[in-house]
Amino acid sequence: MKIFVSESDTNQRIDAFLASYLKVSRTFVQEMIEEGRITVGMPQGSVSPKAHYRVKKGDCLNIELPAKKETRIISENLPLDILYEDSLIIVVNKPAGMITHPTHKITTNTLVNALLSHTKLCQVGLPLRPGIVHRLDKETSGVIVAAKTNRAYWQLTAQFHDRKVYKEYLAIVHGCIQKDEGIIDEPIGRSQKGGTGMQIRGRLSRPAVTNYLVEKRIGQEYTLLRVRIYTGRTHQIRVHLKSIGYPIVGDKRYGSKKTSFLRQALHSHALGIFHPETGEWMQFTSPLPKDMEEIIIEETSQAARIQNT
Repeated sequence: MKIFVSESDTNQRIDAFLASYLKVSRTFVQEMIEEGRITVGMPQGSVSPKAHYRVKKGDCLNIELPAKKETRIISENLPLDILYEDSLIIVVNKPAGMITHPTHKITTNTLVNALLSHTKLCQVGLPLRPGIVHRLDKETSGVIVAAKTNRAYWQLTAQFHDRKVYKEYLAIVHGCIQKDEGIIDEPIGRSQKGGTGMQIRGRLSRPAVTNYLVEKRIGQEYTLLRVRIYTGRTHQIRVHLKSIGYPIVGDKRYGSKKTSFLRQALHSHALGIFHPETGEWMQFTSPLPKDMEEIIIEETSQAARIQNT
């Protein structure tokens, strides 16, 4: 396959750029570079880059994918809420508490385990992430799409990279937001303290844009937001909302660790994609889950009682 580098991706290390673009690990990309499977097309001809090569606008990256490997993931007959399925893609409503794909430490009870019990997934991303073109955090519920074929995988991956995908979330945050809507345009990177946390203007920060719209103010304590993201940085919505002083309810990493809500109140409400074969625009939605609804009902009732006293 061929990938052309855009101006916004200029000056990234080729291993980091391809790992992000292909949704694979940087180690996997480095192994392909060492095996000579990746070349860079230049005016003077194709060259085999080093992992630290900085990509330039207009570079044509030629990638020879390795032979297919047999999956080592155990399929598990777990409940699936399927929103759409055909021979190329499957769209499901992921429940809160389920990891998207296995890790080296957690190998069961993930969405991929459940999907493999129901259908075949593409070979890209093996051994741990077959078919996964984007992820939702463990505690985040809602719409997610997976690819059944390699062709569908690369086509969907390109859509996510080129920001052609529509992504809308519902979030309940602490505090009563006065502005009806706003845009947060702040780069996000790895925490300066290390680990898996993210922060505004952290290490190797990359552009991140989040738009929010107030759906409902719940007394003076909470606000239900409709959130749209134009980029897909790790923990983007959680970090951005914390940065303006309205952390997500139940978010123990970026909000208060003292909370009665068992998970972060964040839900992938809508996902829009172009079908990888027909090009037809398709949009899928999932209603607010019961546990988030209960927060709204309980707090609205409490606010009403206080107002009437």
